[in-house]
Amino acid sequence: MPKLRNNLELASPRGRLPGTIASSLSKGITEKTIQEDQHGVFYLAKTPDELTVEDVFRGYLSEESLKNPTPGTTAHIFSLQLERAFLEILVPRMVQKLFRGAVQAPDTFLHVSEDKSIWILSRFMNSFCEFLANKDVIKAHAPLFDVTHLPKRAELCLTAEEAQIVGQLYAVALVFNLWDLLNSKLLNSGYCVTNDKRMAAIVDFGCGVHISYKGRHNDTLALDDPHFVPQKKIDYTFFGKNYRDHYRHAHALPFDGLVAPLLPHTIIPDLFDMSENDPVSQKMLEGFTQALTLAERNMAENPHLLEEAFEDAYNGISLDSLVQAPELKAHLNSDFYNLSGEGKHVLSDIIQQRLSGAIKLIPQFRKGISATAIQEEVRDHYYFSQHW
Repeated sequence: MPKLRNNLELASPRGRLPGTIASSLSKGITEKTIQEDQHGVFYLAKTPDELTVEDVFRGYLSEESLKNPTPGTTAHIFSLQLERAFLEILVPRMVQKLFRGAVQAPDTFLHVSEDKSIWILSRFMNSFCEFLANKDVIKAHAPLFDVTHLPKRAELCLTAEEAQIVGQLYAVALVFNLWDLLNSKLLNSGYCVTNDKRMAAIVDFGCGVHISYKGRHNDTLALDDPHFVPQKKIDYTFFGKNYRDHYRHAHALPFDGLVAPLLPHTIIPDLFDMSENDPVSQKMLEGFTQALTLAERNMAENPHLLEEAFEDAYNGISLDSLVQAPELKAHLNSDFYNLSGEGKHVLSDIIQQRLSGAIKLIPQFRKGISATAIQEEVRDHYYFSQHW
C-alpha cells in the first residue's frame, strides 16, 4: 500500500472500475494494476519489463558468466532497472515545466517494495484521448508491425486541430528522445480536454532520453543499424513485415545536443512529415513551432526549471519505498545526473541543447528539406565524430 506525500494512501479500488480506467489494463504487455487513493483518484501502477543479464550483457560476457552472473553484475541490472523507472518519474515533470501551456503529462511516482519490485504509479488524466489509435484505419490493423502494408498519414484523415497536436507531441519527443511516443497501436499520446480546449498529452515515458528498449543505451545501438553508414541513403524498406527485426535500433543515434528528426519507433513513415506544403504538414509545423517557442520562453523565464523538476522527482518517491532519494542517487551516474554539481555531460544541459537543436529544424522544414535528408546529415556527423 504505497503512501505518497500530502497524506495520500493508495490501495486496491473499492468498487467497480470506470470503463476508461479498466480498459488501460489491456493496453500493452507491461504488467499493470489499478490503485485508488482515499479521494477516489485512480492510478495506473506498472512494473517495468523484466531486464535479464542476457538482455544487457550478451556479447560482452561469456556464456558461463551469463548463466552464473556475479553479484556485481546482478546489482548492475537492478541499478539499470531503477534508473529506467526514475526517468519515468523525472521526464514527465520536466515536460510539465518545460512545455507548460502546450503539452500535458501525468503526475508519476516511484515505489520499490520490500522484495525490490519496482513500481511506477501514474495518476490518471481526466478526458485523455488517444485519438490516433481511434482512427478507423488503425483499429482495423493494430498492432501495425504485424501487417505488411502500413497506412500512410493521409489515411488517418487528420483534422487541422489534430495535425497541430501531433506537431506539438513531436516537438516533445525530439527534445526528450521519446522512442515510444506512439507504440505499435499508436497509443501512449493524444490530447486532454481542459476548459473545452484540447491540449496535447503524453502518458508513457518508458523509452526515452539515453535509455532505449531493454535498457540499451542509444549510443551503443547505432552499431546494430545497417543505416549507420556515412553517405548512405535512408529508406523505409524495413517497415511492415520486417519491422520487428529492426525495432530495437532503427535510426538510433547518441543522446546529445544534436537532434535528428527520425524517431526510431515511428510506425507510419510519413506521420511527422512537415517539409511539404500540404495543409496537414503546415498545420503540424505550426504546432511544432508553437510548442518549441513556448518551451524556449518558459526556459528563459525560469532557467532553473529543469533542476526544479529533479527535486520534484525525488519527492515523487513514495514514503514507504524501500529505496529513498539518497539510496537512489547511489544507483545513478553522478556525472550525467549532476549529483556532484561538477558534471560535464549533464542531462539538464543536454535537454537545453536539444531544445535549441529542435528549434533549428524549423527553418529547414520551412525550406522543404525532408526529415530523411536532415537525418542523413546528422547521422554522418555522429559517424565521423567517432571514427578517425
